[in-house]
This record gives sequence, C-alpha cells and structure tokens, in this order.
Amino acid sequence: MTTALTGMTAAETQIDVLGNNLANSQTVGFKASDALFANQFLQTRGLGSKPSETDGGTNPRQVGLGVMVAEITPNFTQGTIEVSSNPSDLAIQGDGFFIVQGNNGERLYTRNGIFKTNSNNELVTIGGERVLGFGIDENFNIQETQLVPLTIPLGAAAVAKATENVYLEGTLPATGDLATVAQVIESAILGNSAIPRPDVSGASAIVAETPDDSSSTTDSVSTPGIGSVVQGQTEGAGSVPDGTFDYRFTFSDAALANETQASANITVNVADLGDAIANNNTVTFAGAPQSSSHSQVNMYRSNDGGATYFLVSSTAMGAAVEDVAAAPTATQLSAANINGTGSGGVLGGGDVYEYRFAFVDADGNETVASDGQQITVDGAPADGNGYSVVLDNIPTSADYTDVRIYRTAAGGSDFYELDTISMAAAASPYIDDGSVPLTTNELNEDTINGNYSYLVTFGRAGQQESRPSLVLGPQNVINGRINLTDLPLPGGGTPPYDTVNVYRNLSTDSASYYLVTELGAGEDFVDDRSDAEISDLTNSANRRIDLDGPKVDSNTLLVDVVKRDGLNFESMFSEGTLTFKGSKGDRTLNEKTFTVTDTTIVQDLIEFLEASLGIQPSVNGNSNPIPGSENNIADETGDLSQGIYITTEGRIRVVSNNGVDNGVDIGLSSFQLDNGSGVVQNPNLNFGVIQEAVGESAVADVIVYDSLGVPMNVRVTTVLESRNGTNTVYRWFADSPDNDGDTIGDESEAAKISVGTGLIYFDGDGNYIGSDNNTVTINRRNIPSESPLEFDLNFDQLSGLAADKATLNASRQDGSGTGKLNSFIISEDGIIRGVFSSGVDRDLGMIQLARFANPSGLEQRGNNLFAAGVNSGLPVQGDAGEEGIGSIIAGAVELSNTDIGGNLIDLILASTQYRGSSRIITTAQQLFDELLNIRR
Repeated sequence: MTTALTGMTAAETQIDVLGNNLANSQTVGFKASDALFANQFLQTRGLGSKPSETDGGTNPRQVGLGVMVAEITPNFTQGTIEVSSNPSDLAIQGDGFFIVQGNNGERLYTRNGIFKTNSNNELVTIGGERVLGFGIDENFNIQETQLVPLTIPLGAAAVAKATENVYLEGTLPATGDLATVAQVIESAILGNSAIPRPDVSGASAIVAETPDDSSSTTDSVSTPGIGSVVQGQTEGAGSVPDGTFDYRFTFSDAALANETQASANITVNVADLGDAIANNNTVTFAGAPQSSSHSQVNMYRSNDGGATYFLVSSTAMGAAVEDVAAAPTATQLSAANINGTGSGGVLGGGDVYEYRFAFVDADGNETVASDGQQITVDGAPADGNGYSVVLDNIPTSADYTDVRIYRTAAGGSDFYELDTISMAAAASPYIDDGSVPLTTNELNEDTINGNYSYLVTFGRAGQQESRPSLVLGPQNVINGRINLTDLPLPGGGTPPYDTVNVYRNLSTDSASYYLVTELGAGEDFVDDRSDAEISDLTNSANRRIDLDGPKVDSNTLLVDVVKRDGLNFESMFSEGTLTFKGSKGDRTLNEKTFTVTDTTIVQDLIEFLEASLGIQPSVNGNSNPIPGSENNIADETGDLSQGIYITTEGRIRVVSNNGVDNGVDIGLSSFQLDNGSGVVQNPNLNFGVIQEAVGESAVADVIVYDSLGVPMNVRVTTVLESRNGTNTVYRWFADSPDNDGDTIGDESEAAKISVGTGLIYFDGDGNYIGSDNNTVTINRRNIPSESPLEFDLNFDQLSGLAADKATLNASRQDGSGTGKLNSFIISEDGIIRGVFSSGVDRDLGMIQLARFANPSGLEQRGNNLFAAGVNSGLPVQGDAGEEGIGSIIAGAVELSNTDIGGNLIDLILASTQYRGSSRIITTAQQLFDELLNIRR
C-alpha cells in the first residue's frame, strides 16, 4: 500500500505541475515545468550470481518500493512572439532574461517583457520592479559602468542638436554681370555743433545814410591879388601927407556891396621928393588888382601901422587907382575882411569845381556820397587874384564819426578826396583855399540795388569757418549801400576765431551767399560791392559760403552732430538708446541696439553701422581678399574700398560689398532714438544712393540651431566674382543677426552680423569643383551655448550651368531646435532611442540582459520572476545579441510556452496513474480482508 501511495503522490504532483502549466498558458513569459519521476528504494531479495561452468548466472531479485518526484524542471524553450501595440513591450528572441530590481533592491530576472513607465518615468514591470540597464549622461551618452533603473521621460525631456551642415542647391551661371561695382550711399552733410555759431540777434543791417547836401552852400571868396601892383608917388597934385602908410584893396559892387576879402598889405613910405612942399603927395598904384566879377576896386589906407584901415577910394574896374586924399574917409575896412574866412586862397579865378560829401565810420567805411555842389569861382582865369571856396551847412550824422569831402579838379568830372573832417568840424564852414591838394583817393561811387540778406561766420587762418548765423536782414536798397553794425564778436572756444566773415546773397539769387568782407573783431561794415564783383569766383579772394559749417570727423561727439535744414541746424543724436534697422539687397535686416553717451564719437557709430550691415572688408577674404569696387561717382577717380568712412564734405559714405544683393541701404526710419523722454525720435541722416550696384547674385535664407536649440537666421549671398576660360568663381557671404562676438561690452562686436566668406569654383562643364572656405562661424558669447557655432556649407548640389539668373536655396540642414520627447523605440541591441518633437533622436539608455549556465537552476519567485539559485550559475550580463544572449524584439511579447495539448495528454496519464495506484490500495485491502477471513 505504501508503494501505491507514492504512485498516487507522484501523480498528484504531476497533476499540480500540469495544472500550473495550463493555468499560465496565457501568462506572458511563462515557462512551463515538467515533473520528472524516479523510483524509490528497492528491496533486494537476491543479488544474483555470475555465470559459472555449471550455471549460467542469475540476475538480482529486487522489488521496488514506489516512485518519487525527482525534479520539477522549468522548460526554457522559446515561447511564441506576439506583436504588441505598446512600444515598451519587449520579447527576448533566444536565451536570456531581463534584469529587474526587486522591492528590497534584490536583483531578479524575468522573461515577461510587458513594461510600462511609472510616475517617475521609470521603466517597470507589471509588478512594479524597475528594469535595469545602462543609463546616459547629460549629453545622452550611454554610460556602460553600472546598472541603473532606466527612465523614459516622455513629454518632459528636451533636446537640441547644433547644426553641422547646411546643404545648398541652385544654379550659379557664368553669364551675367561681374560683381565689380558696389552700391554706395551717402548721408546729408553733417556738421559739428560744438564749434560756436555767430549770434546776430544784436546786429543790424540798414540802408546806409546818404548825406543830404541840399542845404549846403558853396561860396566863392575872392582875395585881390597884388602881385602885379607897382606903387608910385608924385608931388603937387595930391594931399597925401608925408609918412608911412599901409594899403589894402577889396573888390565890390557899387556902394561896397558884396565886398571881398582884403588883399595883402602894401606898405608905402611917402616922403618929400624935392619940391619942399609938405603933404602934397599922390600915391599911385599901377597894375592894381582887377576882377571881372565885381564893378569896383576899393582902396583902404591905414595911418596906424595896419591896425585900422579906412576907405580912400572906390573906383571902377579899369580906372587908375591912386591916393590923393589928405585923410581917408570914415568908412573902415571890417576886420572880417582882413585875413577872414577864405582869404588868401590860391584857387584860380573862373574855375569850376564840384563838391560831394560822404559819411565815414570809425572803421573807415564810407556811405554813398551826396548829390554834390557845383561852384564857379569868381574872377577870371589868371586874373592874379586869389580865390577860396567856403562850404557851409555840410551834412552831418550822429551814426558816423567823420565827413569825407570829395572835389573835382578845376573843370574836371572825377572826384578825389580833398579832406576828411570830424562831425564836430563839419558843423563849421569848411574853406577850400586850394592849399590842400587833392589826394589820389578817388570817390567810390559803387552802389547796390536789390533785396539783400547777410550771413555771418567766424573764421581763423587755417581753420574751418563756423556755421553761418541766422539771416541778418533782408534789406531792400536802391542805388545805395547797406550799413552792418554791432556784428557778433568771435570769442574763445575751439578753434579761437579772430575774424568775422560777412556773406551776402545776390539780388537775382536769394539762396546763394558770397563773401563780401572779412572784418576784425568789433568792426562795422558798409556794403557797396556789386553782385558781379562778389560772385566772380575766378577771383581767388572770392568764395561762396559753406552753409553747413565745420564738418564732422571721426572724433566728433555724436551728441554734437547736426544736420542743416535751410539755415536751421537739427541735432541728430542725444544720449539714449539708438536702435538701427537697415536693409541689404532689398531685404530688411534685424534690429541692432547702440548706446549713445556723452563720450560716444562718430567713429563708434561708423563701426556699429558697418557691423550691423554686415559689410566685410577685404581682409576677410583670407588668401583671396575681397575685391574693392569700381568708382563710377561723378568727379571721382580710383577704386572704392568697402566700408564706412567720412568724406571731406562731412558725409557718411557707405560702400557695400560688390553685387546687387549685397547693396545696403539706410532708410528714413532706420534709426530710432529713445532718450528717456517718452518720445521716440527718428534721426534722419538723409542717406541716398549715389552709385548703383552691379553684379549677378543670389540669396538663400536658412535657420540653423546652436547647441541649446536656439534658432538662428543665416543669409547666404553669392555674387559672380570672376570668370575665365576654365573656371567660374562666385564669392559667398554669410550674415547672421544672431552672431554675438562681444566679450567686453563692445556694441560694435555685438552688432556684427558677418560670419563668413569664401569662393566657390565651377569648371567648364558647370560642375562644382571646390571652395577655398565653406565654414560659417557664429559666435555665441553671451549665452551658454557652445561658442562658436561652426557649420559647413555644402555646395555639392550647386550647378554652374547657364541660366537666366542665379538661384540659390537651402535644401536642408542637420540641426534642430528644442524638442520634447514624444516617443521612443528599442532596437534589437537593447538601445532605447528617444524621438523628440524637433525630429531629433537621442539615446535614452540601454537594456541589459543576463543568461545563466543552468537556467533550470533558477529560483522562481512568482510574478514571472526568477532569482539566481545555487545551481543556476552566476549571471552573465551582456548586450542583447552578444555573448550567446538573445536579441530584443520591441513592440512584442513572448507568450507562455505551455503545450496545452501535451499537458492535457500528460494530465490524462497522470490521472490514470493516480487511479491505477488507488486500485493497488484497493487490491491490497481485499488481500487484507481475505486474510482476515481466513482467521475467522
């Protein structure tokens, strides 16, 4: 019965194993087990004997005592692989186990590849055990050092890829214009407000006063001449007493009317001639003075030595003049007629003279002369008399210091300076007695006619003139002159001006101003210069005004830069933040920022503009320098160098790189200045094109990415640089507004957009054959991206065949921006690769597998888990597909390897065994029963 019981126990065990197999026929990764039996102890009844000469030998006689379960062995044959919809489901094709971490950190193994992610994005089994493998570092490099729980951070992890290559395609034909001419633009003329500008608010420009001589008088003063007088004496007929007497003569009309000055004195000594009769003398005067302007000759005698003179006789012209009187009459010669006004003149009788008067200021400036006064001197030519002209009521003015008297020569028509007298002296009669000769200073009769305005500048030898003043005037003048007074004084400053320059417009051109005079500080000026005289520029002393004044240079402070609008000067810049947005090839460039301080100079702005516009100098071409431009600007010669500089006229000139698509422009609204006032200004430097670009060109725009996934715009421009019998050569230029080369706060470096240039060569078949440089370098100095970003331009797909025009496109680039982890795939070698929204894939980890020398020796822990057993051997860890380890199939699971049909058959056999053993017990019971029956 005991033996039968072991059979039943064995059958029961087998049924348990088969039941477990069948129960797990749908369990993923389940491995069915087999129950293996062995007989138990044997009862030996005889050991048998070996053959002998007489006996053939006998076998042992042993009776078995039952059966035992020798081993329950898992069957690790491959289960069926079934496709799953879950990418994290895995199946092992071949030997090996997934390595997982138990709750207490114990390392376990499983073939069940149904995995999922937990809240920590860790890959876990359905029982929560973490799947182990190799992790990654911050750069997504697999770290094959130790096993760690694998994570798949869907939706959380972000990644970017820096661009390494940009692939260009298009046609760059050999035909078309060579890029030998650059576009050139220039600003308006810019001035420097730091240099002082004359202030004419206190100055005046009025029509100069013309002396009015309508009230002036000219009188001829005669002095009888005695040069021909012969004095004689007779006795007997007269009554002149003996003695010494003095005589003078005058001319007059009847009754002493209009009596002239007295002649010089003639002393006569009357003495007895021998008749012994006293006081019977006659004094005769042969050749007595005569005048055609008067009727009488009057003779006066002085008995007191010339103290007083009394009339002796008044005779008609031509009559004999003699003194027979014992005593003169009571008519005394007026003292005013003795050496009086105008006496002793030496002008000729009958001469005709004309007088004119002009006012003169302290600086010698002279007004227009008066209309004039003409006079005919009394007497007749060569009549021996002396004549003077008395000028009375001479015109005066409180605005001038002197009166200048001009006179003609006798009978002449040209006026020459006779004398210059003070205003005080002009209040008294002026005597022209002929003693003062005429000078050679001829009267300037120039006058001006028109409506005139004046501009004033300050000057100094060897220095630029200041900016002109505001308009002084206008003043309308007809045949006159304009008096400029109280002109501004040049002061200190830089430069220290010392002259005042006066400019005037033309009566026929109110916008053109020409130099009239250069004055010293404090001088006034009377303008009489004609339009023709001042506008004759063949005269080196003449010049046209420079309305813009001192020009800017590279060291001019930016806050001092001004632009002229008419005669007003507009300040272009103030302290604040300047933003600039230019254009290139008719494409708007990105905005750049520049800080204007009180120390910022024009050169700083020039460097900023050159960087912002991406103009590359010749040195950027390395061994193949960038060529300069032909110069087609009127009145200029010599090639132009690319760049920005200040012309001698004070203009900012911008010379682009050659080619149409390299032509830069600065528009009316390119500048915006925020000075903190709340009002944004638009400095307009009035840039205009003075030379159009020439040259076949093409442009391609592309977005590239740095190591942080930051997108950056890059524009590649190609221009036809040269061609010959064998090659076509294009030059490429690369610009990026995201370039940042600033390391020390240099805004010009921060604004620099040029990031590369080089040559592209095509052969005679239009095939691309090479480039001297294809690397673009973009600095990323002020963000934590890897700097610089360098990538290559791939020109392999470019063609040099003929085409109507050049074309260029960026077909693709291999960088990507920041992307979220959207999905993942697991390869056969166990590498988990994440696929990001940007299209980039990265390694997220690597699943490791383990195999055992004796997998049947593993200890089952439930949940499809195994632990290393004492007879399993040590785990051999490795990559899937290597070292005898099976490969991984993603998106699939390994089904249970339970053989349901075979197990059902085995189940029938086991149950039959069980029934058979139970029958043995039944039979044994019957034997016992029979035995007992025998006793009874």
